[in-house]
Amino acid sequence: MRFALLLVILLCSACSYHIVGQDRGVIPNEAHTVSLHATSANTQAMQAKLLAYFQERSHGYQWQQEDGQAQMQFLSFAEQFVPVAYDAAGIATSYRLSLSGSLELWHDEKEIWRSGSIAVYDDVFVLGGPASVDASRKAIREELERQWMIEVWLRIASGF
Repeated sequence: MRFALLLVILLCSACSYHIVGQDRGVIPNEAHTVSLHATSANTQAMQAKLLAYFQERSHGYQWQQEDGQAQMQFLSFAEQFVPVAYDAAGIATSYRLSLSGSLELWHDEKEIWRSGSIAVYDDVFVLGGPASVDASRKAIREELERQWMIEVWLRIASGF
């Protein structure tokens, strides 16, 4: 058992996993400012939240809305709310709320990183009337937005 634990520790230190997220990740060292651009009305709502989240966590560079030395922009951002379970009468009893999106980073007029699709989801259960479903949906969406921002930050920090 001790040997297995020692082996895992050595493997993690050998692959540099222990330093993931410790540096600037995908942000170029020469970029002191990074701007985040919303590309549609759909992404503008998330832009302000994502900027605030990034500004709290970045060290050595500043996030801003415009005119950064490096530019990150939304490729997409979407919300889906679809029924996933029904009762015997065919009425929806559960919905899946999912947020997905992707970003890209540009520096010196070249694309240097693309996040790939980042998706988070949770289920909304129908326990009351429409007001109850809307309240649950709103609370779950706020939590999913937070989870999505964490996922984005981890991708940026990891360099992947």
